[in-house]
Amino acid sequence: MDLRVPVVVLAASLAGAGVGALARSAAPRPATRPEHVERALRALDGYQRRGDAAALRAAAAGLADEPLLESPWREETDLVRVAASEDSAALWRFATTGPRGPARARALLLLAARAPEPSARDRALARLRADYPSSWAARGTGGSR
Repeated sequence: MDLRVPVVVLAASLAGAGVGALARSAAPRPATRPEHVERALRALDGYQRRGDAAALRAAAAGLADEPLLESPWREETDLVRVAASEDSAALWRFATTGPRGPARARALLLLAARAPEPSARDRALARLRADYPSSWAARGTGGSR
């Protein structure tokens, strides 16, 4: 029996496995959200759910010491800063200008959640549905409460 064929097959298999392992290790890994951004977004969640404005302002102030970030984290930190100002007109401008993305969609959700009246809530949700029709967040956001 000729052993050259199984040896060649085994060598090719090992070489393929090695090349595959090297390719996977060299592939760029998905970036993770920096911890300070995560903390700021948790403060934003607290503001949206419980109205904890003090924690949001503290988180926004803490972002001043952090390095400039790449997208999408830059937009997330911009959202926290704008939300901390509690200026709904500024938050609306943030949500509706610039390129669409998760931070701007989240701004619309925040506007809807913190709206002082049903018409403001409806306006934010209508814009969310228009700008992000396939988003899970836009589903089930029909009219007034």
